[in-house]
Amino acid sequence: TTKRAYEELESQGYVQAVPGKGSFVSSASSQRLREAALAQLEDQLGEAVAAGAALGVTLEEMQETVAALYEDWQAKQT
Repeated sequence: TTKRAYEELESQGYVQAVPGKGSFVSSASSQRLREAALAQLEDQLGEAVAAGAALGVTLEEMQETVAALYEDWQAKQT
């Protein structure tokens, strides 16, 4: 049931029930989601590093490439 689903989410710390007001996403949930996203990013970067290393790309070249990609992305955001 819906009630059971909300109770499960609350017990896992994803939502916080406020009597008379409803259920809200907890701030701890936001941190967990960020940590999960960062773990996924780290996995993807690990694969990219392995691919680059297999091609003989140096750490400095990888850092320069990531910095350039980030700057390009940032420029597109404005």
